Amino acid sequence: MARTKMQLVFVVIGLAAVAASAQDHLYKHGELRRDTPVPTDGFWPTERMIDLFLDRLSEGLADLYVLDEDQMWNTRHVLKDRFPKWLKENRGELKALVNQHIEASIAGEPPTAEEVADWAARAQPLVNEFVGLVEQTTEDMREYMTYEQQVLLDGELAAFNIGLNYLNQRLSVWRDGGYDWETEWPRSDEFQRIEEERKARLEYEAERARCEALGLKPPEPPGGDATDGGGGSGGKQAGSVERQKTVTTKPVKDPWEDYVEKFIARYKLSEGQQNSAHKFLRGLQERRDLYLRRKLTAITSIEEQVAAAKTEAERQKLWVRLEELNAPLERYFQKLKDKLDTLPTRKQRREAAQSPPEPEKVERTAQKPGE
Repeated sequence: MARTKMQLVFVVIGLAAVAASAQDHLYKHGELRRDTPVPTDGFWPTERMIDLFLDRLSEGLADLYVLDEDQMWNTRHVLKDRFPKWLKENRGELKALVNQHIEASIAGEPPTAEEVADWAARAQPLVNEFVGLVEQTTEDMREYMTYEQQVLLDGELAAFNIGLNYLNQRLSVWRDGGYDWETEWPRSDEFQRIEEERKARLEYEAERARCEALGLKPPEPPGGDATDGGGGSGGKQAGSVERQKTVTTKPVKDPWEDYVEKFIARYKLSEGQQNSAHKFLRGLQERRDLYLRRKLTAITSIEEQVAAAKTEAERQKLWVRLEELNAPLERYFQKLKDKLDTLPTRKQRREAAQSPPEPEKVERTAQKPGE
């Protein structure tokens, strides 16, 4: 898939900040222990590491939801107000569990089912509380998000919940003594193959839930025959192209794609830079197309009313409303331009400056709906 939903940004806020090497095998039930002595050995991030991690996370969320500067700072405040405190309160138990997990993963012999059952029973209440913090955080974010951003958030949460349900089922089995070291211990012969299958299935289910929440066409299942471009890395791009065709009746090239290709040519971007440019394009095309699917009827209606307006005052009033509807599209396109501008090196910029570019001809929304 073009974007792996198991990166679901909230999961990494807590436990991955403690130890990125630990697997996502934590969940709920049992009694929460806050009095566990803090182990003297093992890794624990400094306060500055956590602070910087949350800075980068808030920037990632800004990219994901196309947040403006105020929204990004609000998000950063919400994260820093809540999660460092939670990490500090649970430092002893978190560090002990992470140490135990890593040791079991690299030991010469697999852990016993009894050891894993005890570990799962201790980990579950921590993740239960962590999920509650995620829910509080998303509700806080809704207060300053636009409607379109909230829709995207609903899609991410739908995928997130698929992962939670999976982890809940897996931890419940472990807690009840059903740990199978031959398929779940990282050093076993069968683990890698089975784990890849599990991850592929989980990513597919999460992406399908996300698409359903957003009203988009779901991806093809892993290994399935694709009839429209498939569910692989090109599936979403094909879907975006298909949705773009519902927005315009003319077989014209997407102006956003045209802008990106001209940008690539102007700065003579390397293959890696081009891959990044196309990734930026696909992500923002998806948000644009989703918005247009929901707002196209309203935009088209107002455009028709503008054309039929009998007075200048009536026309101006309608234009104000049309500007409001087009504002998210302009914001998405500006975000695309800003992200592209991070790619060229100084040398590429100097060389490009020696040959003036052709005049830009990109519509204000990159493509007016209905054109």
